[in-house]
Amino acid sequence: MEKDRIAYYRSPLGVLTLASDGEHLVGVSFDGAEDAQTADARDGIGDPVLAQTVRWLDLYFGGDIPDFTPPVRLRVSPFCAEVCEILRTIPYGRTTTYGEIAKEIAARRGIPKMSAQAVGGAVGRNPIAIVIPCHRVIGAHGEMVGYGGGLDRKIKLLELEKSPKKEDLVPLSVYLPEAIVDLRYARQNNFTGKAVYDSGEAYLRYGSVLKLKAAAKELKKSGRILKIWDAYRPIEAQFKLWEICPDPRFVADPHSGFSNHSRGGTVDLTLCDKDWNEVEMPSGFDDFSERASRNYNACSAAAAYNARLLETVMTSCGFSGYDAEWWHYDDTDVYEVVYANTEG
Repeated sequence: MEKDRIAYYRSPLGVLTLASDGEHLVGVSFDGAEDAQTADARDGIGDPVLAQTVRWLDLYFGGDIPDFTPPVRLRVSPFCAEVCEILRTIPYGRTTTYGEIAKEIAARRGIPKMSAQAVGGAVGRNPIAIVIPCHRVIGAHGEMVGYGGGLDRKIKLLELEKSPKKEDLVPLSVYLPEAIVDLRYARQNNFTGKAVYDSGEAYLRYGSVLKLKAAAKELKKSGRILKIWDAYRPIEAQFKLWEICPDPRFVADPHSGFSNHSRGGTVDLTLCDKDWNEVEMPSGFDDFSERASRNYNACSAAAAYNARLLETVMTSCGFSGYDAEWWHYDDTDVYEVVYANTEG
Protein backbone atom coordinates (compact mmCIF):
# COMPACT_ATOMS: atom_id res chain seq x y z
CA MET A 1 0.00 0.00 0.00
CA GLU A 2 1.32 3.42 -0.95
CA LYS A 3 2.16 5.65 1.99
CA ASP A 4 0.04 8.69 2.69
CA ARG A 5 1.31 12.00 1.41
CA ILE A 6 1.93 14.54 4.15
CA ALA A 7 1.99 18.33 4.23
CA TYR A 8 2.07 20.83 7.09
CA TYR A 9 -0.08 23.93 7.35
CA ARG A 10 0.73 26.83 9.68
CA SER A 11 -2.62 27.94 11.06
CA PRO A 12 -3.24 30.71 13.63
CA LEU A 13 -3.80 27.93 16.17
CA GLY A 14 -0.65 25.93 15.46
CA VAL A 15 0.80 23.70 12.75
CA LEU A 16 -1.64 21.22 11.23
CA THR A 17 -0.57 17.89 9.74
CA LEU A 18 -2.48 17.13 6.52
CA ALA A 19 -2.58 13.62 5.04
CA SER A 20 -3.77 12.42 1.62
CA ASP A 21 -3.93 9.00 0.00
CA GLY A 22 -3.55 10.65 -3.39
CA GLU A 23 -7.28 10.87 -4.07
CA HIS A 24 -8.82 11.79 -0.72
CA LEU A 25 -8.03 13.77 2.37
CA VAL A 26 -7.56 11.23 5.17
CA GLY A 27 -6.21 13.32 8.02
CA VAL A 28 -6.07 16.82 9.54
CA SER A 29 -4.63 17.05 13.05
CA PHE A 30 -3.00 19.52 15.43
CA ASP A 31 0.21 17.57 15.82
CA GLY A 32 2.57 19.28 13.39
CA ALA A 33 5.92 20.39 14.77
CA GLU A 34 6.31 24.17 14.97
CA ASP A 35 9.53 24.00 12.93
CA ALA A 36 7.93 21.90 10.16
CA GLN A 37 8.30 23.04 6.55
CA THR A 38 4.78 24.35 6.02
CA ALA A 39 2.83 24.31 2.78
CA ASP A 40 1.38 27.14 0.75
CA ALA A 41 -1.29 26.86 -1.92
CA ARG A 42 1.09 28.56 -4.35
CA ASP A 43 3.63 25.76 -3.88
CA GLY A 44 1.49 23.18 -5.65
CA ILE A 45 2.69 20.73 -2.94
CA GLY A 46 2.73 17.87 -5.45
CA ASP A 47 -0.62 16.47 -4.37
CA PRO A 48 -3.85 18.06 -5.68
CA VAL A 49 -5.89 16.99 -2.64
CA LEU A 50 -3.42 18.58 -0.23
CA ALA A 51 -3.25 21.70 -2.38
CA GLN A 52 -7.04 21.92 -2.34
CA THR A 53 -7.04 21.45 1.44
CA VAL A 54 -4.55 24.29 1.89
CA ARG A 55 -6.78 26.57 -0.20
CA TRP A 56 -9.78 25.52 1.90
CA LEU A 57 -7.90 26.28 5.13
CA ASP A 58 -6.69 29.64 3.79
CA LEU A 59 -10.30 30.64 3.16
CA TYR A 60 -11.57 29.25 6.46
CA PHE A 61 -8.95 30.93 8.63
CA GLY A 62 -9.36 34.09 6.59
CA GLY A 63 -12.94 34.31 7.87
CA ASP A 64 -14.62 33.12 4.67
CA ILE A 65 -16.90 30.13 4.20
CA PRO A 66 -15.33 27.89 1.52
CA ASP A 67 -17.68 26.99 -1.31
CA PHE A 68 -15.99 23.62 -1.83
CA THR A 69 -14.79 20.75 0.34
CA PRO A 70 -11.83 18.45 -0.35
CA PRO A 71 -12.86 14.83 -0.99
CA VAL A 72 -12.45 12.82 2.20
CA ARG A 73 -12.04 9.16 3.08
CA LEU A 74 -12.75 7.97 6.62
CA ARG A 75 -10.63 5.11 7.94
CA VAL A 76 -12.78 4.54 11.00
CA SER A 77 -15.42 2.16 12.29
CA PRO A 78 -18.89 2.24 10.70
CA PHE A 79 -20.31 3.90 13.82
CA CYS A 80 -17.63 6.60 13.84
CA ALA A 81 -18.18 7.15 10.11
CA GLU A 82 -21.90 7.59 10.76
CA VAL A 83 -21.17 10.20 13.43
CA CYS A 84 -18.67 11.98 11.18
CA GLU A 85 -21.24 12.23 8.38
CA ILE A 86 -23.60 13.95 10.82
CA LEU A 87 -20.78 16.29 11.88
CA ARG A 88 -20.40 17.36 8.25
CA THR A 89 -24.01 18.60 8.22
CA ILE A 90 -23.55 21.07 11.12
CA PRO A 91 -23.66 24.53 9.51
CA TYR A 92 -20.87 27.07 9.84
CA GLY A 93 -21.42 29.21 12.91
CA ARG A 94 -23.81 26.72 14.54
CA THR A 95 -23.33 24.11 17.25
CA THR A 96 -25.05 20.94 18.36
CA THR A 97 -24.68 18.60 21.34
CA TYR A 98 -23.59 15.01 21.77
CA GLY A 99 -27.10 14.25 22.94
CA GLU A 100 -28.70 15.69 19.81
CA ILE A 101 -26.43 13.58 17.60
CA ALA A 102 -27.31 10.52 19.69
CA LYS A 103 -31.04 11.23 19.18
CA GLU A 104 -30.54 11.54 15.43
CA ILE A 105 -28.71 8.22 15.21
CA ALA A 106 -31.39 6.52 17.34
CA ALA A 107 -34.09 7.89 15.02
CA ARG A 108 -32.20 6.67 11.95
CA ARG A 109 -31.86 3.21 13.41
CA GLY A 110 -35.38 3.04 14.80
CA ILE A 111 -34.20 2.39 18.34
CA PRO A 112 -35.40 4.14 21.51
CA LYS A 113 -32.05 5.51 22.63
CA MET A 114 -28.39 5.95 21.69
CA SER A 115 -25.63 6.67 24.20
CA ALA A 116 -24.34 10.25 24.14
CA GLN A 117 -21.12 8.92 25.64
CA ALA A 118 -20.66 6.58 22.68
CA VAL A 119 -21.20 9.55 20.35
CA GLY A 120 -18.59 11.52 22.31
CA GLY A 121 -16.08 8.73 21.82
CA ALA A 122 -16.76 8.66 18.08
CA VAL A 123 -16.49 12.45 17.80
CA GLY A 124 -13.13 12.26 19.55
CA ARG A 125 -11.90 9.78 16.93
CA ASN A 126 -12.67 12.08 14.00
CA PRO A 127 -9.41 11.97 11.99
CA ILE A 128 -10.10 15.07 9.86
CA ALA A 129 -10.32 18.05 12.20
CA ILE A 130 -11.89 21.37 11.10
CA VAL A 131 -12.90 20.10 7.65
CA ILE A 132 -15.15 17.65 9.48
CA PRO A 133 -16.17 20.14 12.18
CA CYS A 134 -16.18 18.18 15.42
CA HIS A 135 -15.38 21.46 17.21
CA ARG A 136 -19.06 22.42 16.69
CA VAL A 137 -20.21 19.77 19.18
CA ILE A 138 -20.63 21.05 22.74
CA GLY A 139 -22.01 19.78 26.03
CA ALA A 140 -25.72 19.67 26.86
CA HIS A 141 -25.53 22.95 28.79
CA GLY A 142 -23.19 24.76 26.41
CA GLU A 143 -20.00 23.67 28.13
CA MET A 144 -16.79 23.23 26.11
CA VAL A 145 -15.78 19.59 26.40
CA GLY A 146 -13.93 16.94 24.48
CA TYR A 147 -11.71 18.33 21.72
CA GLY A 148 -8.57 16.48 20.71
CA GLY A 149 -6.84 19.67 19.64
CA GLY A 150 -7.37 21.24 23.05
CA LEU A 151 -10.27 23.25 24.45
CA ASP A 152 -8.49 26.55 23.82
CA ARG A 153 -8.43 25.76 20.10
CA LYS A 154 -12.05 24.65 20.14
CA ILE A 155 -13.07 27.97 21.67
CA LYS A 156 -11.05 29.96 19.12
CA LEU A 157 -12.52 27.99 16.21
CA LEU A 158 -16.03 28.74 17.44
CA GLU A 159 -15.09 32.42 17.92
CA LEU A 160 -13.83 32.51 14.33
CA GLU A 161 -17.20 31.31 13.09
CA LYS A 162 -19.13 33.98 14.96
CA SER A 163 -20.21 37.16 13.17
CA PRO A 164 -18.98 40.03 15.35
CA LYS A 165 -20.56 43.47 15.30
CA LYS A 166 -18.67 46.21 13.52
CA GLU A 167 -17.74 47.90 16.81
CA ASP A 168 -16.58 44.70 18.57
CA LEU A 169 -12.91 44.57 19.55
CA VAL A 170 -11.55 41.31 18.11
CA PRO A 171 -8.17 39.52 18.07
CA LEU A 172 -6.27 39.65 14.79
CA SER A 173 -4.95 36.13 15.33
CA VAL A 174 -8.51 34.89 14.80
CA TYR A 175 -9.91 37.39 12.30
CA LEU A 176 -6.79 38.40 10.32
CA PRO A 177 -4.49 35.36 10.51
CA GLU A 178 -2.80 36.25 7.24
CA ALA A 179 -1.07 39.21 8.93
CA ILE A 180 2.17 38.95 10.90
CA VAL A 181 1.88 40.37 14.41
CA ASP A 182 4.95 41.92 16.05
CA LEU A 183 3.67 44.25 18.76
CA ARG A 184 6.64 46.49 19.54
CA TYR A 185 5.15 47.96 22.72
CA ALA A 186 4.63 44.49 24.16
CA ARG A 187 8.42 44.06 24.14
CA GLN A 188 11.45 46.24 24.68
CA ASN A 189 12.04 46.65 20.95
CA ASN A 190 10.65 50.21 20.77
CA PHE A 191 11.89 53.75 21.34
CA THR A 192 11.18 53.57 25.10
CA GLY A 193 13.30 50.46 25.61
CA LYS A 194 10.49 49.12 27.81
CA ALA A 195 7.42 46.92 27.46
CA VAL A 196 4.50 49.36 27.61
CA TYR A 197 1.75 46.73 27.79
CA ASP A 198 1.71 43.01 28.54
CA SER A 199 -0.50 41.43 25.89
CA GLY A 200 1.11 39.96 22.79
CA GLU A 201 -2.30 39.74 21.10
CA ALA A 202 -3.32 42.52 18.69
CA TYR A 203 -6.92 43.77 18.81
CA LEU A 204 -8.90 46.04 16.47
CA ARG A 205 -12.54 46.92 15.89
CA TYR A 206 -14.12 44.32 13.64
CA GLY A 207 -15.06 47.02 11.13
CA SER A 208 -11.40 48.03 10.92
CA VAL A 209 -10.35 44.39 10.59
CA LEU A 210 -12.62 43.95 7.56
CA LYS A 211 -10.96 46.96 5.91
CA LEU A 212 -7.52 45.63 6.81
CA LYS A 213 -8.46 42.24 5.40
CA ALA A 214 -9.35 43.92 2.09
CA ALA A 215 -5.97 45.69 2.13
CA ALA A 216 -4.14 42.41 2.85
CA LYS A 217 -5.91 40.75 -0.05
CA GLU A 218 -4.94 43.55 -2.43
CA LEU A 219 -1.31 43.64 -1.25
CA LYS A 220 -1.01 39.88 -1.68
CA LYS A 221 -1.30 40.48 -5.44
CA SER A 222 2.05 42.30 -5.17
CA GLY A 223 3.59 39.56 -3.06
CA ARG A 224 3.33 41.61 0.13
CA ILE A 225 2.14 40.66 3.63
CA LEU A 226 1.05 43.06 6.35
CA LYS A 227 3.07 43.19 9.56
CA ILE A 228 1.34 44.77 12.56
CA TRP A 229 3.47 46.84 14.96
CA ASP A 230 0.68 48.33 17.06
CA ALA A 231 -3.12 48.17 17.10
CA TYR A 232 -5.52 48.82 19.98
CA ARG A 233 -3.56 50.45 22.78
CA PRO A 234 -4.96 50.46 26.35
CA ILE A 235 -5.31 53.95 27.81
CA GLU A 236 -2.90 52.99 30.60
CA ALA A 237 -0.26 52.39 27.94
CA GLN A 238 -0.97 55.81 26.44
CA PHE A 239 -0.20 57.50 29.77
CA LYS A 240 3.07 55.55 29.98
CA LEU A 241 4.09 56.66 26.50
CA TRP A 242 3.28 60.30 27.29
CA GLU A 243 5.42 60.17 30.43
CA ILE A 244 8.34 58.92 28.35
CA CYS A 245 7.80 61.16 25.32
CA PRO A 246 5.60 64.22 26.03
CA ASP A 247 5.71 65.43 22.41
CA PRO A 248 2.28 65.74 20.73
CA ARG A 249 3.84 65.33 17.29
CA PHE A 250 4.53 61.69 18.09
CA VAL A 251 2.44 60.76 21.15
CA ALA A 252 -1.12 61.88 21.80
CA ASP A 253 -1.48 63.70 25.13
CA PRO A 254 -3.94 61.55 27.15
CA HIS A 255 -4.70 64.54 29.39
CA SER A 256 -6.33 66.40 26.51
CA GLY A 257 -7.66 63.51 24.43
CA PHE A 258 -6.78 59.90 23.86
CA SER A 259 -4.87 58.47 20.91
CA ASN A 260 -6.95 56.87 18.19
CA HIS A 261 -5.08 53.70 19.10
CA SER A 262 -7.21 53.66 22.25
CA ARG A 263 -10.33 53.69 20.07
CA GLY A 264 -9.38 50.41 18.40
CA GLY A 265 -9.48 51.72 14.84
CA THR A 266 -5.83 52.67 14.33
CA VAL A 267 -2.98 50.45 13.26
CA ASP A 268 0.79 50.84 12.84
CA LEU A 269 2.17 48.52 10.22
CA THR A 270 4.70 47.76 7.55
CA LEU A 271 5.13 45.32 4.66
CA CYS A 272 6.93 41.99 4.37
CA ASP A 273 7.70 39.81 1.38
CA LYS A 274 6.22 36.33 1.00
CA ASP A 275 9.07 34.92 3.12
CA TRP A 276 8.13 37.25 6.01
CA ASN A 277 11.15 39.51 5.53
CA GLU A 278 10.45 43.21 6.04
CA VAL A 279 10.83 45.20 2.83
CA GLU A 280 12.72 48.48 2.71
CA MET A 281 10.74 51.41 4.07
CA PRO A 282 11.60 55.10 4.64
CA SER A 283 12.58 54.50 8.29
CA GLY A 284 12.20 52.14 11.20
CA PHE A 285 9.22 52.15 13.54
CA ASP A 286 8.88 55.20 15.80
CA ASP A 287 11.61 57.12 14.01
CA PHE A 288 11.08 60.76 14.99
CA SER A 289 13.22 62.19 12.19
CA GLU A 290 12.31 63.59 8.79
CA ARG A 291 12.70 60.07 7.36
CA ALA A 292 9.37 59.09 8.94
CA SER A 293 7.53 61.82 7.02
CA ARG A 294 4.97 60.84 4.44
CA ASN A 295 6.59 63.10 1.81
CA TYR A 296 9.17 60.31 1.22
CA ASN A 297 11.90 62.81 0.32
CA ALA A 298 14.53 61.45 2.71
CA CYS A 299 14.59 57.82 1.56
CA SER A 300 15.61 55.61 -1.34
CA ALA A 301 13.44 55.09 -4.40
CA ALA A 302 12.72 51.51 -3.32
CA ALA A 303 11.60 52.63 0.15
CA ALA A 304 9.41 55.36 -1.33
CA TYR A 305 7.82 52.85 -3.73
CA ASN A 306 6.98 50.42 -0.94
CA ALA A 307 5.58 53.14 1.32
CA ARG A 308 3.45 54.56 -1.50
CA LEU A 309 2.15 51.09 -2.32
CA LEU A 310 1.09 50.67 1.30
CA GLU A 311 -0.46 54.15 1.37
CA THR A 312 -2.37 53.67 -1.87
CA VAL A 313 -3.88 50.36 -0.77
CA MET A 314 -4.66 51.43 2.78
CA THR A 315 -6.31 54.65 1.60
CA SER A 316 -8.41 52.80 -0.98
CA CYS A 317 -9.60 50.41 1.75
CA GLY A 318 -10.87 53.11 4.09
CA PHE A 319 -7.89 54.31 6.14
CA SER A 320 -6.19 57.70 6.32
CA GLY A 321 -2.50 58.22 6.97
CA TYR A 322 -0.73 60.51 9.46
CA ASP A 323 1.78 62.88 7.80
CA ALA A 324 4.56 62.49 10.39
CA GLU A 325 4.49 58.66 10.47
CA TRP A 326 4.39 56.60 7.29
CA TRP A 327 3.40 53.49 9.30
CA HIS A 328 0.34 55.01 11.04
CA TYR A 329 -3.19 54.56 9.64
CA ASP A 330 -6.55 55.59 11.13
CA ASP A 331 -9.84 54.02 10.16
CA THR A 332 -11.97 56.75 8.58
CA ASP A 333 -14.84 55.41 10.71
CA VAL A 334 -14.25 56.85 14.19
CA TYR A 335 -15.05 54.80 17.31
CA GLU A 336 -15.37 55.70 20.98
CA VAL A 337 -12.44 55.21 23.36
CA VAL A 338 -12.25 51.65 24.72
CA TYR A 339 -11.95 51.58 28.48
CA ALA A 340 -12.07 47.78 28.89
CA ASN A 341 -8.77 46.06 29.40
CA THR A 342 -7.97 43.24 26.95
CA GLU A 343 -4.57 42.42 28.38
CA GLY A 344 -3.89 38.94 29.62
